[in-house]
Amino acid sequence: IPELALTWASKDFMNAFFSVNAAGAAASGLRPFTAGGGFRDVALRLTATYRFNEDWMAVGRLQAAHLLSDARRSSITRQT
Repeated sequence: IPELALTWASKDFMNAFFSVNAAGAAASGLRPFTAGGGFRDVALRLTATYRFNEDWMAVGRLQAAHLLSDARRSSITRQT
């Protein structure tokens, strides 16, 4: 099953995973960054299922994603 997905994340989520405060910047050497809410990523997913019997099924997923907006601009995810 192919899927194209666009993920939106709240300001609180983006702040928790992509922001770097002053103390974190001093400890890590990363530059301070405050992330806002918005689209986090776009992804292409391929999902396969196989039913063994009435009670058991296996599910596998392959995904490739590309970060967007503040998730991409964060000093945590930027390559230098």
